[in-house]
Amino acid sequence: MSDLYWLTDEQMAALDKARGPEFTELMSRHAKELCTEKAPPCSQCPLKSDCPSGIENLKKPEKDKGESKPKKSR
Repeated sequence: MSDLYWLTDEQMAALDKARGPEFTELMSRHAKELCTEKAPPCSQCPLKSDCPSGIENLKKPEKDKGESKPKKSR
């Protein structure tokens, strides 16, 4: 994962260079298994407080979960 633009300087400093490959592997697994493009479950994500996309997605109201809308009266 070469696109680490969202990591803060503090986070980068905390990441030991020797463990960089392990971090990359774990982030790749996370992206493949949990953080899907179509419907990411941001509310369940352990990285939601540090992820710009997760923060933005959690601000959006949840879509209608199949509940029927009340019919308009005529």
